[in-house]
Amino acid sequence: MNKMAYLDAMGITRWTIRRPKRQVFTLLIDDKVAGQVTSEHPILLTVLGLIGCPIEDCEFSDKDNSDANILWDLRSPKPEYALLRRVNQNASNKPSYLISKPLSELESDAAEKKALWQQICQLYPQALLVFGDKPDAESEMDSETDKAKNLNEI
Repeated sequence: MNKMAYLDAMGITRWTIRRPKRQVFTLLIDDKVAGQVTSEHPILLTVLGLIGCPIEDCEFSDKDNSDANILWDLRSPKPEYALLRRVNQNASNKPSYLISKPLSELESDAAEKKALWQQICQLYPQALLVFGDKPDAESEMDSETDKAKNLNEI
């Protein structure tokens, strides 16, 4: 007899842990590389770790749905409407998600990694604390350069 059926037959109440519904973030990728992108990519894991987002909370998509909670746009080229949506998504006119070249191009382009790091610092200041920095005005520029070098080493 099944354990659960046995408990039910005895009239014992079973309890289950209620977990809150997790928020799912969307990583936009090109449809031509959709099958090639792996959730174990070192750059992907590093960036998500810096911003405090577990890979389990992310999904990959090639479509920009209006109701999607976009975290990072890795498509190339970017549709014009996506760039407008990025800035207009919130009232402060600050960008609301990361935009970069695809992972295959990020691997070999140091300038793109540096640009990505600057976006991370702008959108997610807690990423600076991962490296033990205090985000003050004097040291911010030097520390950004050092961290961009660390990202290049990946």
